[in-house]
Amino acid sequence: MSYHLKSMGLRRNIFASICMIGIAMTNIAFAQTETPILTIASLYTGWNDDTFAIKTDSTILNPANCSTPDSYAANISSAGYKTHLAAALLAYASAKQLVVVISNSDCTSARPRIIGISLK
Repeated sequence: MSYHLKSMGLRRNIFASICMIGIAMTNIAFAQTETPILTIASLYTGWNDDTFAIKTDSTILNPANCSTPDSYAANISSAGYKTHLAAALLAYASAKQLVVVISNSDCTSARPRIIGISLK
């Protein structure tokens, strides 16, 4: 096999690898959904668990097809739980607007799972 043919094969492998990385990164980017800017109408805690949920002034998005899409929820086993709760309490107490980032694939207490909160 000539040097040129070996070089072409290597280039194809590199190109294929770059394409696979791009596809993987696209899947990661679509692992969550952001709500539009909204205001918290109600904040709930409990259900005999270290859990909280927020109801908003907007339609609840439900990309994971959770069975009870009446609010967004998080529990203590979720990464970032304490930070999310602190941000939600601050937004609720000060009537501050926020964006909620929710999982496209997971639910908490049958509600869309909170994976991030951005105060506006």
